[in-house]
Amino acid sequence: ICRRVADSGRAVILVTHKLAEIAKVADSVAVLRTGRLVAKADMKTADMGALVHAMVGREVKPLDVALGDSTDAEAKAPTRPGFALVCDGLTVQDRHGATRLDNFTLEVRPGEIVGLAGVEGNGQSELGMVLAGLLAPTEGRYFIGDTELTHAGAAAVTAAGGGIVPEDRHAVACVTAMSVAENMYLNKLDRFTRFGLLQRRALNEAAEVQMKEFDVRAAGPEVAFSGLSGGNQQKAVLGRELTLDPLVALVAAQPTRGLDVSAVEAVYRQIRAAARRGVGVLLISSELDALIAVADRITVLYRGRLVGERPAA
Repeated sequence: ICRRVADSGRAVILVTHKLAEIAKVADSVAVLRTGRLVAKADMKTADMGALVHAMVGREVKPLDVALGDSTDAEAKAPTRPGFALVCDGLTVQDRHGATRLDNFTLEVRPGEIVGLAGVEGNGQSELGMVLAGLLAPTEGRYFIGDTELTHAGAAAVTAAGGGIVPEDRHAVACVTAMSVAENMYLNKLDRFTRFGLLQRRALNEAAEVQMKEFDVRAAGPEVAFSGLSGGNQQKAVLGRELTLDPLVALVAAQPTRGLDVSAVEAVYRQIRAAARRGVGVLLISSELDALIAVADRITVLYRGRLVGERPAA
C-alpha cells in the first residue's frame, strides 16, 4: 500500500526500526538517533551494516553471536528439583464459545528457557493473560513452583514468584502517568511506605540503582514513565519483574516488540541471566530467529493447541 501511494505521486514517510521493511519499499533512508539526523542514503547504494551502526551507535552482531559472546561471568546456579511452571490442560473459551486455548499442557524446569512460537492470534494472548492472573481459564490448572494459581489473581502470582512481562506494556504493565521510580516498584511499593505515606526519596534512590543495573535511560527516576522510549520502558518493566524475591518463573510475552536491535539484545541478555540464576522462563514470541538464539527448546502453538516441540539447536 505504501508503494502504491508513492507511485500515485504522493510522498510517504515510513517510520520503522525494521530495516527489512525499508529495504523492500523505500527509495531513500534517513536515520534518527537521540533526536538527531545521523545518516542519509539512497537505498540502491545503502550499506545495511552502516545503517544499523548509525541507528545504535555501535557495531551490532547477529543475536545468536552477540549472546554467545556474552561476557557475563555469572555462574549457572544449581538446578532445583521439580518444575518452575506447570500448565495442565489450560483451556480458554471466549464469550461466544469459541476455543482460544485448547488443552495447553507444558512444563518448564528451573533454569530452562522454553520458547513458544507461532503466528500471533493463535492463543498466545489468552495464555499470557491466564498466567498473569488476569483471566480465569475455562478448564485446567497451572502452578508456579508448588503453588496452584489457577483462580488466585495477579497479586498471588507475584507473591508466588511469578514475574510477568505482558505483550502490551502500556495496557497492563505500567501506569504511564506515574514516575519511572513508581513503575519500577509498583509490585513492592510497601518497602517505601511509613505510616501510610510514600517515602519518595528512598524510592528514587533505589530506582536509580535499578535503572543503572538494567540500563534504563531517563533524565531521572522522577520523570513520567510516558517520557521514556519504548526500549527503556520495556527494560524498566523487565527490571521490575526480574528483581522479584523470590523469582521462580518468568513469563515474557513478545518482550521485544517495537524495540530496536540494541534494546532487543539487552532484553535477551537479562532473560538469559535470569535463567542462569535458576529461573524457569516461558518466552512467547512470533520472532522465530530470536527463539532459536535464546531458548533451550521451542514449542509451537497453532489455533490454541501445542502442535510440536524441538530442541532449539
